[in-house]
Amino acid sequence: MTGVLLVLFELVRIALRLAVVWMALRFAWLGLRALRPGGSSVPAPSDGAAPARVLVQLPLRNEFHVAERIVRAACALEHPREFLEIQVLDDSDDATRGRLERLVAKLQAQGQPITLLARERPVGFKAGALNAGLRRSSAPLVAIFDADNLPAPDFLRRTLPFFQDPAVGFVQARWSFVNRSASLLTRLQALVLDGLFAVSQHVQSRAGGPVTFNGTAGVIRRACLDGIGGWRGDLVTEDQDMALRTWLAGWRGVHCRDYAVPCELPEDMGSFRIQQRRWAFGTGQVLRALLPTVLRAPRPLGQRLSVLVHLGRHAFYPLLLVNCLLAPFTTLFGLPTLLDYGPAINLALLASLVVGLLIYTLVAEHEAGGPLHHALLAPLLVPLVLGSCLYYSAAFAAGILSRQGEFVRTPKRGVGDGDGPRYVARWDPLCLVELCLGLAMAAAAALALQRGIAVYGAFMACVALGLLWVSLESLLAGVRRAPRPRAAR
Repeated sequence: MTGVLLVLFELVRIALRLAVVWMALRFAWLGLRALRPGGSSVPAPSDGAAPARVLVQLPLRNEFHVAERIVRAACALEHPREFLEIQVLDDSDDATRGRLERLVAKLQAQGQPITLLARERPVGFKAGALNAGLRRSSAPLVAIFDADNLPAPDFLRRTLPFFQDPAVGFVQARWSFVNRSASLLTRLQALVLDGLFAVSQHVQSRAGGPVTFNGTAGVIRRACLDGIGGWRGDLVTEDQDMALRTWLAGWRGVHCRDYAVPCELPEDMGSFRIQQRRWAFGTGQVLRALLPTVLRAPRPLGQRLSVLVHLGRHAFYPLLLVNCLLAPFTTLFGLPTLLDYGPAINLALLASLVVGLLIYTLVAEHEAGGPLHHALLAPLLVPLVLGSCLYYSAAFAAGILSRQGEFVRTPKRGVGDGDGPRYVARWDPLCLVELCLGLAMAAAAALALQRGIAVYGAFMACVALGLLWVSLESLLAGVRRAPRPRAAR
């Protein structure tokens, strides 16, 4: 290895270890900060104030098993009918279209203020559907629900009072999960998302910093949307882009930790990776689109750095991938390095990360009302992240380099009587690469353990476990028949 390559390689190794230290400290700090009281309590409504007109938008595409449920939930919202508009924005090209047409006609006959907007050419993904609906309404507040949401009737009553503050541009409710305990994968996803909503975003919101709109279970001020030019249809994470442009325009976002909307988690690895790839790809798109604007924004340096860290968080995965793939060569085949960190330092780094994760997830479950014992599963996030680093890296890089992406919907299972289409996750060719890498890492781990290199052998075994878990589960999800929806309770 030449001198320049050796230095670059060592910089990558150092960068990964610094990132691990930063994440461990960040997890612990966020967890402890989130325990402080206050920040998201619902304000009392103004006495004698007239109800606000609200537009409820339901963007749907091929959601046969959950479409009727969310439409009926929207019609059950507690708000004066004369101040409520409900738009079913359907881009479906399967049997969902007919089902929605019959349902909306029935609800209209019952006096519900609901309309169906069906686009034959769904341009601009979800953002295009939302913009099409906005052009048909002048309501000053807009609530958005994805197909898998189950908002309670009091949703508007619990979120609208925040808009008494004229600086508030949007309000985001926390997510809860109807299928949290369906599998190990859903339990781990719930841990991560509870941390996002009940810890990370809550702390940011309470501090008045830039926060994220998560695309559903939230309400947006129409003046805020109009002021930033509406939704961008060329990005697959239009919600993240909207939240950042809102912050750049001077609006404030509020995350309401004290109120949750149930939704559905992907139950198989194939569906999970579709969702995560879309989020990573979209983050790369937003980073490319807004980086110059964020750097020049007349905002405090700390807030701009927070935004850049948030947008660049997926850069961790290429660092991790390179270190994992080269670990067998440095450990077993004498690939030269400038520094030898030794087992003690590497174990200390891993232990600090696990401790930080445990603090973070314990606080998240406490604040979100989840099962506290599920936080003990936090160490299993390590092999899941290790196994996912290849497709995260590829998606993030593609988002930075590509101006056009494809919005691949996450299949929903929902509940029902078993009729209708079955939705299955699209097969990802990267699964085969992950499988081959997993087998190679397993062989390297076995060789290391045979030579008595226990610590590094255990690390390579963990990498192999993650890669084989993610690749095999994804392959099985792609070839097995999609499950029927659960029977309705």
